[in-house]
Amino acid sequence: MSAANGAPFALGNMPPSARMITLDQQLVAAPLGVIFALARDVEHWPALLPHYRRVRFLERTTDGGGVVTMAAVRPFGVVAWPTWWTSEMQVADGAGGAPWIRYRHVRGVTRHMEVLWAFRQDAAGTMVKILHM
Repeated sequence: MSAANGAPFALGNMPPSARMITLDQQLVAAPLGVIFALARDVEHWPALLPHYRRVRFLERTTDGGGVVTMAAVRPFGVVAWPTWWTSEMQVADGAGGAPWIRYRHVRGVTRHMEVLWAFRQDAAGTMVKILHM
């Protein structure tokens, strides 16, 4: 799981299929640079996203990613279920294309989950797509 000498993870493409796929997308009325900076700054997510309780890097890589642990409270019906996971995180700043952030959950209840955050500048703001598989 450790990145060699701080080198970025190479998580590759998302899987071609999965038993569970969730796609959330939203046009955000803000510039791409602002939205991408907020998304990659995972340690500050608990201040922005109230269901996140804790986010902490265990290792950092030169692309701004690394190994990160996250804890959140997820609603399941009337029950608020505390959950945690550890992910490998890869960040592509968009040099040569649109920026994206990739996660591979390697520990915890969501182990084996693959996640992609993709960003695209739009005339009205930034289109954000979050794919969970």
